[in-house]
This record gives sequence, C-alpha cells and structure tokens, in this order.
Amino acid sequence: MYDLIDNRLTHLGYDSINNILNDVLSLNSKKILIITDYTLNQLGITKKIVDILDKKVEYVIFDDIKTNPNIKNVKDATYIALENKVDLIIALGGGSAIDVAKCASIIVTNEEYKNVISLDGSINPKNNPIPVIAIPTTCGTGGEVSNFFVISDDENQKKIVGVCDKIVPFISIIDPSLAATLPKNILISTMFDGLSYALESYLSTKSCPLSDMYALNSISLIYKNMDNAINEDKDALEKVYLGVHLAGIGVSLSGFGLVHILSQSLEMKYDTFHGLSNAALLPHVINRIESKKYKDVISVMGINKEGNTKEILVNEIKEKLSKYSISSKLSELGANREDIQELADLALNCLYVKNGLVKVNKDDIINILYEAM
Repeated sequence: MYDLIDNRLTHLGYDSINNILNDVLSLNSKKILIITDYTLNQLGITKKIVDILDKKVEYVIFDDIKTNPNIKNVKDATYIALENKVDLIIALGGGSAIDVAKCASIIVTNEEYKNVISLDGSINPKNNPIPVIAIPTTCGTGGEVSNFFVISDDENQKKIVGVCDKIVPFISIIDPSLAATLPKNILISTMFDGLSYALESYLSTKSCPLSDMYALNSISLIYKNMDNAINEDKDALEKVYLGVHLAGIGVSLSGFGLVHILSQSLEMKYDTFHGLSNAALLPHVINRIESKKYKDVISVMGINKEGNTKEILVNEIKEKLSKYSISSKLSELGANREDIQELADLALNCLYVKNGLVKVNKDDIINILYEAM
C-alpha cells in the first residue's frame, strides 16, 4: 500500500502568480507572513506579490534566510509569525524559504517543537500547521509539493530532516516567469537538483509503481527540455518546472537518496550551494549503484545508444555538466580530501541512512567521495 501525497491546489504556468490574491482570500487569511530571501526581496520579486495583494490583506516580510537554512532562521521566522498573529505563510523562493516556512507553520500551532531539533524524524503534530502557499522561484526543489524539510543544526553539525504529511503546502503557484531573474548558472544547477530527486526516487529501495510513474515522467521532462529552457524557451522552461514538481511528489513517496545525503554533508562542512553539490555528486553516485532500471532511464531521456546502460547514463550526465561549465569535482566546490572521513560520518548520521531507507556503509561513501574529488 502507498499513499498519494499532494497539495490541495497547484497553479502551473506563466503569470499564474496572479492567482495569489484569490488563493489568500479563499483561505480567509487576515494576516500573512511572507518568507523569502534577501536577494529576491532586493530584485523586486517580493514586491510583485505585495502589489498583487494590493493592500487587501495585511502582511509582514521575513527575508533573513541562509542558502542552507538553519535553526536560527526557523526560530526567527516563527517569532515573527507569533508576534504578528499570522494565519497564513507564503513561501517565496527556493527550497530554503519553503523549508523554513514548513517548520514555522508547525511550531506556530505546536509549541512543543519550538526548539526545532525535535522536528527531526517522522513527526505527527497534534494540531494542524497553519497553511502554507509555496511559490518556488527555482526549478529544482520540488518542495512546493513534498512532505519533508531539511534544516541545518550548526551546533551539532547535522541536518534535521523532518517528514510529515501535514506540512505539504496547501497551495502551490509555479510561475516560470519568476525564473527570469535567476543567473543562468543557478538555473542550470537547480535543474540538476530536480533531476537528482527524480533519479533518486526511481532508484530508491522504497520506490513503488506510483513513484516510478512520477519519477520517469519527471526525468523525461527535465532532461529533454534543459537545453531549450536555459536558452529562454518559455514552453521548455514550463515543462522543466512541471518535471521538478512531479519529482517532488515522487520523492515524497520514495524518499530521497545518496546524492542528497552526501550533498547535505558538504553543506554542513563548507556551506556549498545545494544545486551545485548535487550536480557534482550525481554521476559519481550513479556510478556506484547497480540497477536494472537504467535502461528505462536512458529510454525516457531519449538516449539511443548501445552498451552498458549505467556507463551511458554517467557519461551523458558528465557531458551535460561539462557543456554548462558545472564541475563534477567536489574539490572545485571547496571540498578537501583530508575531510572525507568527516564527510562520511556526517552522511551516516542522516535519518534516511540510520533508518535503513538508504542502504550504504562508510566504505561505500568514502569511495564515492574519493572518486568525486
């Protein structure tokens, strides 16, 4: 048996951001917390939301979020939400803003989680979180429809990975026009983040026919449309966004895999950019995983080559990374060989490794990291 995890409503398409006022009014909100990041605020993206709301609803903005959000970010956002008695959160940005919004939405109605650390693991808060409307500005997170969040516990050098079906955003607004403000290197790396989620979902030990359906469609949509999307083809970019959205649903069913687990270790140690670390790790992790499913993967990607399907997939990903000047070497992202043991220990401390969802040992991780350096 498996449960379909999805949100109540998703708007997908250019100018779908114009639905935000009707969505807010449909939820009878009196005051909103807009969680975003400083850069988006300065670029005027937040103003687009505020202008559409047109003073019909009160709001307050919180934009002090790290690229890899931490406990302090969650506590600060929650404090503002409680002080202003907000009843709705709008998460505007990438996975950072969405993850902080998910956490804050729980703590506002469930004080027992206020230390944030207790959000680690599979949780079932007794009170429903306040609703979240997620507006992703990158095409990599899938967080607008996923049932988990990842927050850095800087003091204990670990990632808090919370899983809770109640925190799937109530409404998602996926407007590709918001990506127009992104630098191309960020756009490309977030696409690889989405592709990583889809591949991890399909190769997961917990995959099921439903997650496989989402994952394969996601892989096809993202990979086949990457080139044109990067060259500002509107139709292609919209298809990439849809692919990432499907990856978010699939990975909520199957759980994420070793690419994201190792990426989290790099983020804890070096504060690397999430999309770039996932992109660099992807071919090396695939190279170490045996699966009969690779034939299906290269088929939906539209790759018509004979030979070892895993090698074909690894080479295709490396060629794509090279094409867009994205490194597949962790050393070029600031990682050091002398830290490999520590990075491996950080990875082994991840929830999905400890609960057996991702079956891997320390030697496997060390070998992957050495190869990726």
